Amino acid sequence: MIELYLGIQRTRFKDRLHSRIYVAPELLDGAVPSLILQPLVENALRHGIGRNLGEDTIEIEGRRDGDMLCIEVRNQNSTLQQPGAPGGHGIGLSNTRLRLRELYGDAAEVRLDLLWPHGVACRVRLPLRMLDDADDAPEFVVHGSAA
Repeated sequence: MIELYLGIQRTRFKDRLHSRIYVAPELLDGAVPSLILQPLVENALRHGIGRNLGEDTIEIEGRRDGDMLCIEVRNQNSTLQQPGAPGGHGIGLSNTRLRLRELYGDAAEVRLDLLWPHGVACRVRLPLRMLDDADDAPEFVVHGSAA
């Protein structure tokens, strides 16, 4: 679904927006809470190319770190502190944190980091579950279909 959403946004922003998705092959059957990435990608667009001139690249990466799934949504055209920019209410990020806390307790983490020389990364860490392990949980989707 994220690829479809980014396709719509690339049409909107024309040649100013680029996107890349990298997922480790062994994670293609990983279970991810449904629509967990949508608000993070929306934020990256809103606070990047939506507020700033020039081009932007949205990168989404999924990798394994031991028994954890690490997902990053990065953009190159925003900062964590933008002088004079109207502040958001952090609803997308807050809702993501709450959902992950409901599902994983303290085992999940969401944080924002400044990238050098410019850009922001939203980093999500959660316990890795494969599709077979999450069959009874309707909250998880893989490849765009309900588990």
